[in-house]
Amino acid sequence: STKNYVGWIHADNLNNLIFFDEIEEQKILTSDNVFIKGLRNEKREISEYFFTFFLSFFSSIVLRCKLNDINAQPTIFNKRLLKKMSNIPNDFTIDLYVLYFAKKNQQIIKRINVFNEKRIHGESSWNRGLFSKVKLSLQYINYVLFGIKL
Repeated sequence: STKNYVGWIHADNLNNLIFFDEIEEQKILTSDNVFIKGLRNEKREISEYFFTFFLSFFSSIVLRCKLNDINAQPTIFNKRLLKKMSNIPNDFTIDLYVLYFAKKNQQIIKRINVFNEKRIHGESSWNRGLFSKVKLSLQYINYVLFGIKL
């Protein structure tokens, strides 16, 4: 990126991009140490709420750092923070790693409300029911216990 900020959102058109207006209107990006993370507000299945709560609760206890709604999108931060990172995972645990790294590096976490749209085309590449949620949960547990290295 040639800009000062980097990040990601879902690539399947689930995010309503109105959150960019909120970032601009509230002038959230006023400091190099601001870390923007979404906060989901749409109605979701009970299993998704449980998955989000369990992941946040477990990670917070083990890592001794308050973390919530870890996988919410978007994730936007100054690329100077990116240059400090190493051992960045190349799977879904990247959200956990980057949020934890931001907290440990005294970033100012700003949560913005996001409303994910219903998928209109195709299927999720990973979320195919309870088994896939359990499988991903085990992946996160393993990463929190044995893999996360800042």
